[in-house]
Amino acid sequence: MTRVSTGTEGLDSLLGGGFPKGSIVLITGNPGTGKTIFSTQFLYKGAMVGRERGVYVSFAEAKDEFGQDAKSVGFDLDALSRKGLFKIVDCVSMTESGISEMLGDMVQSVADFKPQRLVIDPISAILQGLGRAETRSLLHNVFGKIIKRHQITTLLVGEIPYGDKHTGFGIEEFVVDGVITLGRSQDNFRTLGVRKMRGTRLSESNVFFTLNNGFQIIRPPAAPRPGKTESWKVIDDMKGRFSTGSHDLDALVDGGYPEGRYVLLETDANVPIYVVNLFVLPLAWNFLSQGRGVLFLPVLGADGEEIKKLLTEHVRSEVFVKQVRVFEQAKEGRDQTAPYLIVGGNPEDPLQHIEELLNKTSLKLRKDTGQPVLRIIGYPALESLYAGQIDLLFKEIGSEIAVNRSLGNLTLAVARPGLQITPRVLNIVDWHIRLIERNGCIFCHVVKPKPTPYAAVERAMSGGYQTLRLIPMV
Repeated sequence: MTRVSTGTEGLDSLLGGGFPKGSIVLITGNPGTGKTIFSTQFLYKGAMVGRERGVYVSFAEAKDEFGQDAKSVGFDLDALSRKGLFKIVDCVSMTESGISEMLGDMVQSVADFKPQRLVIDPISAILQGLGRAETRSLLHNVFGKIIKRHQITTLLVGEIPYGDKHTGFGIEEFVVDGVITLGRSQDNFRTLGVRKMRGTRLSESNVFFTLNNGFQIIRPPAAPRPGKTESWKVIDDMKGRFSTGSHDLDALVDGGYPEGRYVLLETDANVPIYVVNLFVLPLAWNFLSQGRGVLFLPVLGADGEEIKKLLTEHVRSEVFVKQVRVFEQAKEGRDQTAPYLIVGGNPEDPLQHIEELLNKTSLKLRKDTGQPVLRIIGYPALESLYAGQIDLLFKEIGSEIAVNRSLGNLTLAVARPGLQITPRVLNIVDWHIRLIERNGCIFCHVVKPKPTPYAAVERAMSGGYQTLRLIPMV
């Protein structure tokens, strides 16, 4: 079966290459869910990539208004019109009494232009003007025959009023090959559901999307693959801030984490550790590549060897040994003599010794490098060390926040669900960032100090590095 690109890469993948060529697909949803942007992108990308002619039959917006709206999201339809690749048929002034004549003109206009793609927005205008019987006849005998004969892939846009679960009169679904519904999830993320698609075996039928820079499907972050071992290219800090090691995350936090701050990264249980590492490792690489020290109390039980393997992907081993210190709990019979290890947590030692050891190590790194220190702290490991002493742990975290501010250091703490300490520190940390998981997709937003909208998290490769990409959910 020949496929026609939907104009959206993620949806093409979901549908096995795109819409079946010559199919009629109903796009439905409440007002404001993105139906017009989706349909316009279908025509625009078809013309730009495949040089396929497209016609937009508009019953909702006049030609000039439609063109301006399209240009605001990056679709220059005037340029396509001049090349003979796009045409808009303006039916906004249509009246019920003149609908039959106007539809005849519309059909002739489409036939003369000989498009490969067609959009009718909204189909409800025809339904309301003709009624049930005549509309069904029109769809079967006119649109169906013309579209099928000339293999014109067609989108019919159907408006669902708020509070109504139907797509209109309910008859248009009888003649379409596919039905796609746009809506919102309980978290208010935009959703796309494929309710029907002829000749297509779907691996999944519901996905998230955003209207950031056009219509874009959100996919779960890909697991990391072995890349090139190259030296990290420093992302320069803004004055008074530390770069996160990601341009997208820097933009989310107004240019980077402010100096002397304590940042809590709180994650859902289903957020993979390789996604958490997108927030941790680039920050550490950027610190180390500027001659700064990094102290680890590992997240999710990783040991010193694992931390070394991850960090030396983009910094030299001698830099790691000189500038990184990894806290490990003392374990009988285990070789813990590596120069980058600091060992503590003996049962006979007072708990305060752990924080004293961490502070002493931070001060030594700061003295040796002459620069601020990054502390990356895994709360699961920290709470395990302070088992049964949550009040003491809370006090020690408060002290660390004060030390950060006085010395200009940075702490990134990572918290998983179910910890006792997390809700207690939310009011005293400087920054609170949350990662949530929905259907395998990961979303991020800043909770404190200034809430931000959610952005989807993706892992991308750039120049041999795994990088964090954030896509605004708009």
